[in-house]
Amino acid sequence: MLNRPERKRRGWLVFATASATVALAVPFSVSAQNGVVGAGVDVASLSQPVPQTVQELLELDAQRALDEEKRKAQSANGGSNQLAAPGPSAAQDVGHNSEAAPVVAPPRLIAIMGVGKQLTVTVDQAGRRAHYRAGRAEPMAGADIGLRLQAVSQPCASFVDQSQDVVTYCLNRGTP
Repeated sequence: MLNRPERKRRGWLVFATASATVALAVPFSVSAQNGVVGAGVDVASLSQPVPQTVQELLELDAQRALDEEKRKAQSANGGSNQLAAPGPSAAQDVGHNSEAAPVVAPPRLIAIMGVGKQLTVTVDQAGRRAHYRAGRAEPMAGADIGLRLQAVSQPCASFVDQSQDVVTYCLNRGTP
């Protein structure tokens, strides 16, 4: 059981906490009625949904930048009310009519890692990476870029491509 001085201290602590809570709650309720919360934030803006993820923030930022660029282009074109239509431009349409095959960057050997026979080979093709383990043809991780590992002999690795040709890629010693 608590002795008398401890009960007094506890009672005073409860009273102080309750007083502080009431003192803080009254100004917030008054400012909410005035339409302003805290440091000049409008209550109406708080009712809008707040983006929850980084992806949503990036999309919102990209949309704002696109709108700004459209406004700049509109003012540069003499203030016409016609916005640029999304899609390919006339220069791209001319190139599209030709029957040229799309240019795909050739695969590049990024790394050969490991010790002894436990080697891992990393290949990059247009930003897509594939990781191969020595002794296995298919990639163990990453994207399937259409190559099958045949052999590893440092600083090169041999692959079989989709046309069943053997191609060899070597590490570029000039890049880190």
